[in-house]
Amino acid sequence: MTKLKSAASLIGVKMVVSGIRPNMAKHWVMSGTDGIQIEHYSSMKQALAAVKLLLPDAK
Repeated sequence: MTKLKSAASLIGVKMVVSGIRPNMAKHWVMSGTDGIQIEHYSSMKQALAAVKLLLPDAK
């Protein structure tokens, strides 16, 4: 994940992760990759709202 974030940031991409399972989050913390400063959200809706791509519901 660290290499992916580094490569993406070279071309101006901001990484946002959503829907991380508890066991994956635990793995990240234990492996030390939680310090790479990737924004994370519990749902796709929250992630899209954070990057201002969430469109209002069409009615």
